[in-house]
Formats: sequence, structure tokens, C-alpha cells
Amino acid sequence: MIQRRVFYYTCDLIANPRELTNIISAYLDWLRGFTDERAFVFLDEVSSIREWQRAIKHLADTGRLKTTTVFLTGSHTLDLKAMSERLPGRRGAAEDTLDKILPPMKYCEYVETLDKGISREVASLGLRS
Repeated sequence: MIQRRVFYYTCDLIANPRELTNIISAYLDWLRGFTDERAFVFLDEVSSIREWQRAIKHLADTGRLKTTTVFLTGSHTLDLKAMSERLPGRRGAAEDTLDKILPPMKYCEYVETLDKGISREVASLGLRS
């Protein structure tokens, strides 16, 4: 079920990297009870968390993100770019550019740019807003 493998979380109220680590870990622990398939974690406004990259680095270094793709979004593009540069060797491999600078958009519009199939799944869940 694709619905279980997609996790969206807005980071506006997260206080620190430890809290972010705990949230992602709790989701992955729950998910792995169902499947080992690739998970997709969307963290919106991650740049509102001071030193957010420490959470991602820790999760990657401990193997928790091995079959997980993490999408980081936020209003502070420069922060996202600068902090992601502190994650060498933990960003995966891709034929295309890993970093995409996109204009502000609704979550459903963002998902639609990734994959029409996923967009239809999200719409079927009533998550279009």
C-alpha cells in the first residue's frame, strides 16, 4: 500500500534535531512492521529547525534511511542548500540533479511534479488542498 509508504510532516513546531529524529524513527518503526519497501518522507519547512541536518545525518549514518527517500522543503532555500552540503556521501545517487529549486506551491502541486500516479493516490486519500 503506497499510502503507508508516504509520510508528510510539517516541521513548524519541531524544537530540535532530536525531536525530528524521534518523529522519523517512530514512523519508520511503524512502517517496517508492514513492509521493507522504499519509504518516501516529506519534511515541509525543515529549515525552521535549527541544525536539522544533524537529524538526517544521524539517521543516514545509523542505516535508518537505507530504503528511504527524504524530500526536504522549506521557505529558506539558502539554508536548505547550505545545510544539505553538510551531508556528503549521504545523499544517494541519481542520474539527474538531486537538488531542485521550486517556487512556492501546495503539497498536491509538488507531488504532481514528481509523479502523476502518486498524485492520483494522494488525491484518492482526500489530501488535496
